[in-house]
Amino acid sequence: MPADGVIQIAFDRYLLPSTITRQSYVIVDSTNTPLPNAALKTLYDPVARTVTIVGPDGPGKPWLTPDQSYKLVLLVPNDPRSDLGGFCAIDRA
Repeated sequence: MPADGVIQIAFDRYLLPSTITRQSYVIVDSTNTPLPNAALKTLYDPVARTVTIVGPDGPGKPWLTPDQSYKLVLLVPNDPRSDLGGFCAIDRA
């Protein structure tokens, strides 16, 4: 992945906008070390049903180590009534 890359995830259902936060995922490197995601930007396009993750300085600015592989871990909310801890469909499924 290039240093200024973006991560984009497509969903087949509409998402509950309040669950689309940086607390809903973790990005880990090849040693399974989580990247600090406090400053990452998470954008949701409800028409395309995509979530895009970009670096803290926005698209086109380096934030990743070149030629490093990464994994994106999507979290599942612990409490189905909570909007924290994972992406949820608009009907909370």
